[in-house]
Amino acid sequence: MKSWVAIVAVIWAAPVFAQNAQGSGDIGRWSSLHYEAFGLWEAACDQRTTSERLETRCYVRVIDPVAYRPNYNALTLFVVEGDNGPFVELGLPERTSFGPDGIVVTKDGALIWSMDGARCETVDLCLLEPSERDGLLAAVAEGETLSFAFTDGTGEALMRSWPLEDARAALADMRAATQALN
Repeated sequence: MKSWVAIVAVIWAAPVFAQNAQGSGDIGRWSSLHYEAFGLWEAACDQRTTSERLETRCYVRVIDPVAYRPNYNALTLFVVEGDNGPFVELGLPERTSFGPDGIVVTKDGALIWSMDGARCETVDLCLLEPSERDGLLAAVAEGETLSFAFTDGTGEALMRSWPLEDARAALADMRAATQALN
C-alpha cells in the first residue's frame, strides 16, 4: 500500500517540477487557448501571466522522435508568430550531421528549396536566419514534402519526410487563431 501512495504522490507532484527548454521551471504556467492537429503538424496558442503582463503565443510545431528509450531524441520544428513576423527554429538530435542538401523541400520530385544544415550542427536549437526562414515558408506554400537527411550521434543515417499539405493547414490555423486572440 505504501508503494502505491508513493507512486501517486510522485505523479501528482511531477508537474510542479517540470521545466521548460530554458530550464526555468515555468512550463506549467502556460494555459492552452487553442490546439489543433494536422497529421504530424500541430497548431497551438497558449498564455501565461508574468509579473509584468499577460503573454500569449501561437505556434506550429512538429515533434518527430528519431530515438526512443533510453536515449530519447527528436527532430523538431517550431514556427512561432512574433511581433516582427514568424521565426523558425529547428531542434536537432545531439551530434547531428547533415549532407550538403540535408534539408530540402520538393515538389513533383524536384528540388524547390534547400538549406545546408551544417551551420546548425553545433547547436541543439537552430534559429533560421530571416532569408532561410522566408525561403522555407515560401517553399512550404507550394511544396509537397520537407525532408531531412542526416546522420545521428550514433552514426545511423536517417531520413525524415514531412507532408506539407498538413503544414499549410496548420499555418493557416495558427494565423487565424493569432488574429482571433488579438
